[in-house]
Amino acid sequence: MTHKNYGIVNFIGKGNKMVSKMKNFDNDLIWIKDKCWSIRKGMIVLLNKDGNAIVNDEKEVDPQSIVTMMDTVPVMFVDLDSLEPLSFNREPREQINPVELAANINSYIDNQLAKIMFLRKTIVIIASVAAVGLAYLNMNNMNDVLAKMKIIQSQLDTIASQLAPP
Repeated sequence: MTHKNYGIVNFIGKGNKMVSKMKNFDNDLIWIKDKCWSIRKGMIVLLNKDGNAIVNDEKEVDPQSIVTMMDTVPVMFVDLDSLEPLSFNREPREQINPVELAANINSYIDNQLAKIMFLRKTIVIIASVAAVGLAYLNMNNMNDVLAKMKIIQSQLDTIASQLAPP
């Protein structure tokens, strides 16, 4: 309505605390304690007590660092300590196709599951062989016990026949 370049400046401080202020992006002042910063077209400039810019501390505002959400005002994020404009844009990074990423992750998961299944099968086979071996040893021991029981039974039969009255 005013045909001015108003937007929201979010000041990000220590502990990721944020303070939001409505400012004119073309020409406005930001007061932080005893320091005064000036927002000028494309720059944030520290002013001295005479109102002149201290050239060493000019912080250029990258137009890419201003975020504009749909149907709202532009939003700029600024470091509260240095008043340096923060940007969400980093150097170009390689785009990742979500379908390819999902396929790679799924193939890794499937591979790991196959390894686990192979390990389980191996453990089951080893346990089965051990069980067969133990069963065989147990069967041999039972046969020995049975043979000894038959001998004891025959001895008991002879003793019983000798003790029995004629």
